[in-house]
Amino acid sequence: MMFDSDEDFVARWRDRALDVNDGAIYIGPSFEYPRDISKIDRAMRAIANARWSANTDVTRPETCHKSVNSAVRAIQSCTNIDCQGIRDFYGGHKLSPYFEIWVEERTGFQTMVITERSWNSIGMNEWFLKIRKLVKSSDFTKALYNHERGARKNALSLTEYIDGLYGIYARLCVVRLDLSYSRAHRDSVGPLNPSRVKEDLTSFLRSAKSEFPALVGYIWKMEYGQSKSYHIHFMAFFDGHKVCKDVVVGNVLGDLWRDFVTGGDGGYWNCNAKKTYYERIYGVGVGMIAHDNIERRASLLRAAMYLAKVDYYVRLNEKGVGRIFGKGQLPERRANKVGRKRKAGPCDGF
Repeated sequence: MMFDSDEDFVARWRDRALDVNDGAIYIGPSFEYPRDISKIDRAMRAIANARWSANTDVTRPETCHKSVNSAVRAIQSCTNIDCQGIRDFYGGHKLSPYFEIWVEERTGFQTMVITERSWNSIGMNEWFLKIRKLVKSSDFTKALYNHERGARKNALSLTEYIDGLYGIYARLCVVRLDLSYSRAHRDSVGPLNPSRVKEDLTSFLRSAKSEFPALVGYIWKMEYGQSKSYHIHFMAFFDGHKVCKDVVVGNVLGDLWRDFVTGGDGGYWNCNAKKTYYERIYGVGVGMIAHDNIERRASLLRAAMYLAKVDYYVRLNEKGVGRIFGKGQLPERRANKVGRKRKAGPCDGF
């Protein structure tokens, strides 16, 4: 769904689940939750799409042994996942409908498959057919459609937005930040008030536009984690003819958030300062990216798509939070001289 590689998406999700404080990275059990949630979703989809009937065993006799169907293996690999830990960590979120069905029905599967010394083919068939009936029901398909709709809509709007910016500018300087609140502040005040986070975001956007007239676009996504509380993923787009020092600009924006907007309560992670790390794993999706650099534009789009796709798996669903995703408006298209090719010339600014 919306991504060519689940592994790419999960790796990005795990990176954003890390708790960064004053340059130090804290890794807890929740680091594996994105992979676990994705694994459960894929396994349940495999059951829904598997082809067998009540008269077909999910195990097959082979030389007096039974070979387990791939869908059984996929779901069996999920039996030791800490679903309660995931639910606790993502409190206030709505999880994937497939994840919720697994949580509700896994006891029956564990009783038949995990605690039995031999495979109960009839029992497994009955359990699988029950799951297939549930996921094919009109109630479930409607719930799944509604759950996916927002993620798909945001994914489409992001693609159109970035393509629209490149329709105006020959190159963009892309800066990505994670904006949060320091651990010291969170420990001192307890749960963060989402209203304050929204007010700080509004102030930050206003200040960033004032500080950088060459800021031509932006995307933001508000998320919540048990360790980091409310935080914002922010992607800024600058006219590449006027801004080119992406790491410096990222630090300026981060300092603006931490020192001016939040009055010292905030913290930030400048992804552009870790460009080598991201390039090794995902390809370069930040920094200077020309309109005709297909590879880097694809990496940029994958990084942006994360902000939309993650809502399919876990979507912030607390009352009073309001919008959790937003983007700027496209500038008016500049008139180009007829017959003149677009050129990404040298940067003559910051």
